[in-house]
Parts: sequence; C-alpha cells; structure tokens
Amino acid sequence: MSIIMPRRIWRFFPTRGLSGKWYLIHYKQDAVEFTNLDLAIQQRFLDLLDRVYGMDKARFDRKGRVRIRPRTVVSDLLSHSRLGCLSWQVPKAVMAGDCSPRAAWCRGYADGDGTVAKTEICLDSTNSLGLNQVQDLLQSLGIHSKVRGPYSREPYLDRFSLVIHKESLRQYAGLIGFNHPKKTHALTKLLGSPGGS
Repeated sequence: MSIIMPRRIWRFFPTRGLSGKWYLIHYKQDAVEFTNLDLAIQQRFLDLLDRVYGMDKARFDRKGRVRIRPRTVVSDLLSHSRLGCLSWQVPKAVMAGDCSPRAAWCRGYADGDGTVAKTEICLDSTNSLGLNQVQDLLQSLGIHSKVRGPYSREPYLDRFSLVIHKESLRQYAGLIGFNHPKKTHALTKLLGSPGGS
C-alpha cells in the first residue's frame, strides 16, 4: 500500500514507519459548495439557507465560498437536480409546478447568471440543455426568448446565451424580475429608456 502525502506532512513522521505524533485521517464527506463574490447574492443565499434548512451559522469565506455539509441538506439539494456547470437542470417539481415556483426559479437563476444589457436581458451558461429548459420555463410564462451560441472562449468551455428581447421585458419585469438590487435598478432604467419596451 502506497501512501501519498505532501512533503510538509512527511516531516512529522519518523523514518521508521508511520508512528509519529501527527497524522491525517480522511473521512468521506458529502458536501455542496456554493461560490459567488457578489455580496447581495451571498446574503440572499444565506437567508434562504436559514429559512429553508435552519442553517443560521453558515458563512462565506474570503474567497466567496460556503460549504454545506449536513447530510440531510446535501441529500435534499441533490434530490432536486444534478449540480455542476454542465450537469444542472431545472428541477422536475419546478417544471411541473404552477406559475409562482416557475417564476421564482427563473428569478433566482437570473439573479446569479443574468445580465441586463442595453436592450435585453441575457442569461449565460455553458450548459445548453439546462438553458433550453430555462427557455421552456420562460415560454410557459408567456415570455419569448432565444438561445444563441455557442460562443467560443478558449481555453474555457463554449458559452450559450438565452436572450430576452425588449418585446418581453415588461412581462419579464412583472412576472419574474430580480431580487438583486443592482439588476432591479438596471431593468427599471432600461424600461424607462426610449429603447426599452
């Protein structure tokens, strides 16, 4: 059996076997990690963790990461959708739900990955299948959109963009909108501009 350890750990072991004072034990841990540097999104995420799971002690580190470890929470999160930039999908319960959960899910997705541009809202992802599901959700709410791409960004993964054009902006603002204050302000400004719908 071969043991691979970083050099800084080996100095704690005597040359004859592993009988030193310091050692590492690795337990298999299930965890979900969420990363975002935007403080408004971090606070919203922490509020939802507290409201849904009672996790009032969760905090983001300096790198904008929070790790969720309670098995019941991890199991529940993973039961709704696969996670990861290429694997996520709209949860089946949301797809089959009525207008309110569909709009809330779209709002959460747009808060994280949406951008308010000069004449449109763009939702970007490297997952074209997931983005097509978001388009289906928007269509079910009467909001027209179009998926564009792929846009190559070597050495990174290709990016796709779901675009909500100005004809559907008012309906988007009324049904979905944003929780994010800066994006809400940008959408309000866009709707008030002569080019806005």
